[in-house]
Parts: sequence; C-alpha cells; structure tokens
Amino acid sequence: MSALASLAPLAQWAGIVLPTLYVGIATQDSVSVTNAAKIGTPDKLLAKQWLEIYRQGPFWVLPVVLSTLLSNGVLAYAQHVDGHNPARRNVYIAGAFAMYCIRFATMFIFEPGINGACKVKVERILVGDTEAVLSPASPDEKGTGTGTVVYEPLVGVKKGGIKIKHSATAATRAWAERTDMSVLAVTWARTNVLRCGIALTSAALSGYATLVM
Repeated sequence: MSALASLAPLAQWAGIVLPTLYVGIATQDSVSVTNAAKIGTPDKLLAKQWLEIYRQGPFWVLPVVLSTLLSNGVLAYAQHVDGHNPARRNVYIAGAFAMYCIRFATMFIFEPGINGACKVKVERILVGDTEAVLSPASPDEKGTGTGTVVYEPLVGVKKGGIKIKHSATAATRAWAERTDMSVLAVTWARTNVLRCGIALTSAALSGYATLVM
C-alpha cells in the first residue's frame, strides 16, 4: 500500500494533465491544417503538412493514451485496496476507459473514414513526387555503391519508421477521389474535435475523482 501511496500524486497529476496535453496538441494540429487550407495553400504543400502530422501521431498519441490509462488504473486499484470509496474507484475506471476510447475512435471511425480519405488523396497528389523523398546512393548486388541518386515516391515507402497503409472503405475512397485536399483537410480538423472531446472527458473524470470526491 505504501508503494501505491507514493505513486498516487504522480498518477493524479498524469490523469489530469496528459489528456489535457493531448487536447492542446490535437487542437494545434487541427488549427494549423485549417488555416493552411483556408488561405489557399497549394494541394501539394497541404498534403505534405497533413501527412507529416499523421506520421507523428504514433510517436506521441499512444504513449499519452497508455500513460493516462495506467495512471487511472493505479488510482482505481488504490481505491479498491483502500476500500473506503468505491464510487471514486469507478470514476477513475471511467476516466481510463474514456481515454482508451480514442484508440477505438481512431480505428473504427477515423481510419476507415477521414484518415483513409486523406491518405488516398495524399497518394494521388504526392506519389512520384521526386522532391518528397531523396534516398542516398544505393549499393548494387555486390555491395558497392552505384553512385546513383534514387528518387522515391513519398507514399507507400518507409520513411522515419512509418509506412503508410491505406484504410479507406470503398465509399470513402470514392469520396476522396472527387474531393479537394483542402476540403478533406478541414473535414479532418473538424472531425478531430471528437477525439479532443473524449480526452477532455477523461481529464474531467479523473480531475473530479481527484479534486472533488
């Protein structure tokens, strides 16, 4: 119990701050994409901007979600062991589940929908873009350098440890084909409000359990 007690302040801080941090970063991304779309940024630049934001996601979203889940889980378990306030335990559990719902929303709403549509459009705009990715000279079969500079398409190749995979449904793909990148970008930013709302709910639940109950 002493170990749980020592972890409690850090877990309480993380349960409130991390979801709030998620909202801040996601909102900044949404605003930057929306502003770029509204000022008439060329599709090529807008596609690159969206793709860069999309590629950064796995490096920070999952750690934030899992850390929030763990923090609320520790607090819920501490309440269970203590046994004095089962209602507080349940609120922490709800806060943990709420934050993990970001994963569900991404997998079952965003990836088949707006994320998938944006990836389809990005591929149409940037595939074959010789300015997008510049590979170093490639060795030949004997392991000696060919001295040849190889240009690769941006989408569908591994870059920075991430490989883009299409996730759009047939209907989403058809919609993306006939829709401008600027419209898709603004739609993505507006839809992102859903995940921000989920994160705020998690922060509110954890904060209520910590500061009020």
